[in-house]
Amino acid sequence: MLARSSDESRALPRLGIIVARRHLPKATARNRFKRAVRESFRHRQHDLPALDIIVLARPGGNTMDNAELFRELDRAWRKLGQQATSRSPVKTG
Repeated sequence: MLARSSDESRALPRLGIIVARRHLPKATARNRFKRAVRESFRHRQHDLPALDIIVLARPGGNTMDNAELFRELDRAWRKLGQQATSRSPVKTG
């Protein structure tokens, strides 16, 4: 994840997702990853400060089951929230 603070006029963070075909070759794996990221973000966005967040898929993401993927995303959202209050720009992962 990459993040940086955004305009103070917005109260909620924004999300961008980048999934390269070389990291997740199958379309179903790319779509599953994006759905999981969006769903996880939807549940955690109210706990995050106003940030512009980019989630990058890395190789090996298709070997995780959904529960493991959600645990990793939860950990990343918590870390992002903690780091965002201390400094800017933020990089997790």
